[in-house]
Amino acid sequence: MKKLEKIPKNNIYKVPDGYFEQLPMKIQARIETRTASQTRVLGIKRYALYYAIPVVALLIVAVFIFKPGQDESVESMLSSVSTEQLITYLEDNNLTTDELLENMEFDEFTIESIENEVYSDFVLDEEMLQLLPDELEINPDSI
Repeated sequence: MKKLEKIPKNNIYKVPDGYFEQLPMKIQARIETRTASQTRVLGIKRYALYYAIPVVALLIVAVFIFKPGQDESVESMLSSVSTEQLITYLEDNNLTTDELLENMEFDEFTIESIENEVYSDFVLDEEMLQLLPDELEINPDSI
C-alpha cells in the first residue's frame, strides 16, 4: 500500500477549452437530426398503413374469392376423365348398377339416346342363334 501513496494525485485528463459551453448546442443539433430522420420513417410508415396494407389485403381477398380454374362444372370435370378410369373406379368401389341408378334421374331424351346407343350394334348372327336355347324359338327373319 505504500507504493500507492507515492503516486502523485494530479488530474491527468484535460478538457478542451470551451467544451462545456458548446456541449448543449452539440446535443441539441444531434437531437434535431434524429427527429428529422424519424419523421421521414414515420411518414413512410403512415403511407404504408394507410395505402399499402389495405391494397395487399384486397389482393389477398381477391385471390381467394376469384380463384382461377374453379369455374368448372361437374360435367366438364367428368368429361376430362376417361371411361376406363371411371370403370376402374366403379369396380374398385363395388358399386352395383342398381345403386348407381337409384340416385340418377333420366329424361325421355336421355333414355332414348342410351337405348339407341346400346341396341344399335345389336345384331344376331348365325353363331349367336345357335348358342340360344331351343325353347326361345327365335326366327332370324323376324329380327
